[in-house]
Amino acid sequence: EALKETPTKLQPEAQSDYKKLIFTAIDTWSRNKIFGNGMKSFRINCQTNPQYILTETTDFSKNNRRCSNHPHNYYLEILTETGIVGLFIVLIIALFFVIFIFKNLVVFKGNNIEHFFILAAVITLILELFPLKTSGSVFTTNDAAYIVLISSIILSHKNDIKG
Repeated sequence: EALKETPTKLQPEAQSDYKKLIFTAIDTWSRNKIFGNGMKSFRINCQTNPQYILTETTDFSKNNRRCSNHPHNYYLEILTETGIVGLFIVLIIALFFVIFIFKNLVVFKGNNIEHFFILAAVITLILELFPLKTSGSVFTTNDAAYIVLISSIILSHKNDIKG
């Protein structure tokens, strides 16, 4: 009873929920490392494993994970649901997009207002896709639509940047 009231740093109750989600995501990914467990499968895989079910217990080895609808990180979600193959494909596409941005946004010619809009879109995209932040689910309509919209704004101004 006393352990529940005063958790220490060594006890999983003292860990943040986000850290517990990270461990759960890694455990879920380890079930199928190459191709992942399937789209939007994190919530199902998490709840079917009795180790992750949240119960009032002092057995800390079984209460150190947290279930949710998604891992709250884009990269962990892609890794657990599409595996190494899916993460590799997404990172290759991201690399091509970064190369495109550097080729077309390195030099600004003048103080054109369109250049500032594109720069704002690039900064917004970088902040949204920062790997160490918590995030929503990349496979939901709102988050995916936001990322695609900002990316489209950047890609659509290619001719304006060169001119």
